[in-house]
Amino acid sequence: FNRTLSGVEQRAQGFGLGVTYFPEGVFVDSLYMDVELGTSWQKASATNSQGGIVAVDFNNHNLRALLGYHWFWLPINLSFGAGVNFNSAGQIHLRDDNGIEVDRIDVKAMGIALDLTVGTVF
Repeated sequence: FNRTLSGVEQRAQGFGLGVTYFPEGVFVDSLYMDVELGTSWQKASATNSQGGIVAVDFNNHNLRALLGYHWFWLPINLSFGAGVNFNSAGQIHLRDDNGIEVDRIDVKAMGIALDLTVGTVF
């Protein structure tokens, strides 16, 4: 997406692939396991209080694995899962319009992953 919000221009692209396994079959109340691999690229820039441009540009690859439970009540279904998410970004470097690093933000290598999905069957 490309977006400008409150003076911050943002651009991002991403792609992911996931697999969900229902050991007791689909369309029945049961446990499920979910694994997803993803990659994304993000870029943002803004004007600082001195009129200069501050920008960030980074790539991230992630792996998400979770375990959850899926309920089916026709025509509505609900799933809730929890697990872990691993990120590769490490650090995000904030640079001014001369390319000089002005700040550095640590990206946690591992975090909690939560999933809540409401769906319908038709």
